[in-house]
Amino acid sequence: MATFKSSELEGEKIGDVMFYSQDMGETDIGEVQNFVRQITSKDGALVAVGCFQKDRGMVILAKSNSVNQNCGKLLKSALSLVGGSGGGKESYAQGACSPDKILEALNEIKNLIS
Repeated sequence: MATFKSSELEGEKIGDVMFYSQDMGETDIGEVQNFVRQITSKDGALVAVGCFQKDRGMVILAKSNSVNQNCGKLLKSALSLVGGSGGGKESYAQGACSPDKILEALNEIKNLIS
């Protein structure tokens, strides 16, 4: 399902990073995690993906090894701006927010890396 929802996902070049971002709606988090691994296997990729299950919104931010960004810090900052919380490691971070704030959180991530 996540692969189907992401089949038209196109990256946007921001500096030296190819940024991928999508709200996948109501989707299994395991499928989203698999999709994120697929995208970050490409060199120069930074991916921010949101999804929800029932009343819980989730955002994942991950990067290729070649990308000079700290996903944990970026995600924590972006989610704090929309009333959510999260964090993680330099290469992979995950957090939660209200499902109606997912798109706003993804936009905040983009603003932070621009």
